[in-house]
Amino acid sequence: MFLLKKTIQNYSFALFEIYLEAKKTKKLNQNLIVLNKLLNKNNELVLFLNSRYIDFEIKTEFIFKQLGLYFDFYVLNFLALLVSKNKAPYLAKIVQKTILLIQEKNHIQNIYVYSSILLSKKQLNTIAKKFSKKLNLKINIINKIDLNLLGGLKIKINDYVYDYSIKEQILNLKTKLLNLKLIN
Repeated sequence: MFLLKKTIQNYSFALFEIYLEAKKTKKLNQNLIVLNKLLNKNNELVLFLNSRYIDFEIKTEFIFKQLGLYFDFYVLNFLALLVSKNKAPYLAKIVQKTILLIQEKNHIQNIYVYSSILLSKKQLNTIAKKFSKKLNLKINIINKIDLNLLGGLKIKINDYVYDYSIKEQILNLKTKLLNLKLIN
């Protein structure tokens, strides 16, 4: 497990460094967001790049001809390198780790907002502004639907969760009423 983490970290850092030296981290971030979406939506691509039964030449031809329409030269070469070193199975994790490196460099914090319904851009912007002031960081807000929530929100920042759910409010009210009953 440690070796896998180190491999992911090393490849992520190497890709990040290439773009950092070229002063193109914004371009890298754009490329990786598209690649991340592509990997999440297209399982066949992942299987194709991971396959040991398909020749390396066919894979690289596909990378440069098909993916070349969407990504710049550095990312294409990086993909070819991962395929050649049989590291394609870790591509999604490398992409995610590299995005985190870019965000860290730019002082951007990911905030996950869990709600029972999709929130509007205005609602998300209000939350982002509040936490941006509180944390003194730029905020990247991600709205995730949690059907277990009856209403309200849960906001996760790193390992800390702000629970503004109806369930939590009811539990707090119950605790207050029980404490009040004990006092009387």
